[in-house]
Amino acid sequence: MPKIVDHEKYRKELADKCMELFGRKGYANVTMREISKELGVSTGLLYHYFPTKEAIFAYMADHMSHSDVASVLEQVDESFTIEEKLKVYGKHWSDNKSYYQSIILLALDFFRNYHGPDKGRVTREYIQYYIDAMADNLNVPEKLSKFIYTHMIGLMYYDLMLHDDASFREQLGLFLDMFMDCVKKLRQDAGSKPKGKSKMKV
Repeated sequence: MPKIVDHEKYRKELADKCMELFGRKGYANVTMREISKELGVSTGLLYHYFPTKEAIFAYMADHMSHSDVASVLEQVDESFTIEEKLKVYGKHWSDNKSYYQSIILLALDFFRNYHGPDKGRVTREYIQYYIDAMADNLNVPEKLSKFIYTHMIGLMYYDLMLHDDASFREQLGLFLDMFMDCVKKLRQDAGSKPKGKSKMKV
């Protein structure tokens, strides 16, 4: 009886291994032949799942965004207040800081070296998925979710350059406090306006 292969599961396994390889050698520094050698598969098999190196990166980005968001949301109960959810977010970002910094470096490497059409699409879709997920989970307008995301990228990059974990945690705490002040102001503004549908229910 022929062995039944879960092709999607195998595709994810290949992508996870490529993530480690790209992180170690850089996106631009490896060819499809080198990737197949490192992964221990034939080039024909690799091309069967991914026709180009760009396709590998695009699949990785989509897979990472969904798995990363899921790993955060599984720690968040629906009954949590926005403050409690932000504490979960903050702890997750701190605990997985090195992982997110490696993604930043990989994305920069890809963006600098890939010269195909619409090269910003992959990173744009990755970022937008995160922003939409946070806006939905926190029940806040997209502009606030985008505010969180852009600040976190800045903090990750700052720590990557200076390797200052104490400062990272301090700045993260200050940012979350500042964000809650912003939320409170929006609550007050919403309360002073005529009743109607509102995105924010915090």
